[in-house]
Amino acid sequence: LTGVAILGTSLKQSHKQYLKSYDKIYVALDRDATTKSFDVANELKSYGLQNVHVKPLSDDLKYFSTEEIKEMFNNE
Repeated sequence: LTGVAILGTSLKQSHKQYLKSYDKIYVALDRDATTKSFDVANELKSYGLQNVHVKPLSDDLKYFSTEEIKEMFNNE
């Protein structure tokens, strides 16, 4: 499980290029940016990445422990 921080909700070209090496991508922005998560996922799909999923969060990711994060994403 690898995380990539995008610093806000702007997706840069370098992020898209970097993410090409992954088989499955989850977009999990803070709860108040859930709508933006879908925009980012669509942008990644438009870039040619196929296995992109939005992971809605019940709280900001910074409030979850490492184990909770692993469990959240490994159960799929």
